[in-house]
Amino acid sequence: MAVTRTRGPLNRDQSNAEIMRALLLCRNTDIAMRRHIRAETGMGDTDILAVDYLRDQHSQHQPVGPKQLASHLGLSSPSTTVLLDRLEKLGSVERMPHPTDRRALTIEARDIAPSATPSREAAEVRIQRLIEQLSADDAAVVLTFLTSLVDAAQPDAD
Repeated sequence: MAVTRTRGPLNRDQSNAEIMRALLLCRNTDIAMRRHIRAETGMGDTDILAVDYLRDQHSQHQPVGPKQLASHLGLSSPSTTVLLDRLEKLGSVERMPHPTDRRALTIEARDIAPSATPSREAAEVRIQRLIEQLSADDAAVVLTFLTSLVDAAQPDAD
């Protein structure tokens, strides 16, 4: 599903409408990818959110333990254990010894599932290529906008 944009200069109302339309298409595309992953893997939304969070934290070299994951997802400790057991059986996460605390565990994300991974990874590669095409100034504007968008979209934003 490609986004087509009106050619030529836009007035403020037109550009606002185009931005809102593009955001809706982004959200719908993400929902479609999650549906695809759920259909291919049997994973639920919380499972996908957990793996996405773990992948994000890993990319920032931040170890995540069960307590941090539970807090991020708003789950109880027993529910988090059930979630991790399920994701471990799927091969989506692995419990590892904490690098500095022998008593603690960290959770590392693996592939969501082999059958769903190729289409998701291909999309991520395409998105990464688009990001790499941005100038430093454009990247700063996009990052500021997206960060503000996330803040504004929170249920308790008011």
